[in-house]
Amino acid sequence: MIERLRGYAQAAGRDPNLPVQVMLKVGAGGPDDWRSAYETWARMGIASVSLYTMAGGLMGVDQHVQRLREVRAALG
Repeated sequence: MIERLRGYAQAAGRDPNLPVQVMLKVGAGGPDDWRSAYETWARMGIASVSLYTMAGGLMGVDQHVQRLREVRAALG
């Protein structure tokens, strides 16, 4: 997928090494899921990963912040 994007960039005369940012959905699932998804993106050479805590039934800011802490602990 990323290679295809880079191919399109090169075909358009652009630098094929453009930075790519992805969103890691962490509202649901657990540490093994998040780690697996993160490692998959990292192997593809993704430059930046944003964390998305919505769509997991979390209620209020405190639960979202807690989830971010859990993700940080899982990813290191």
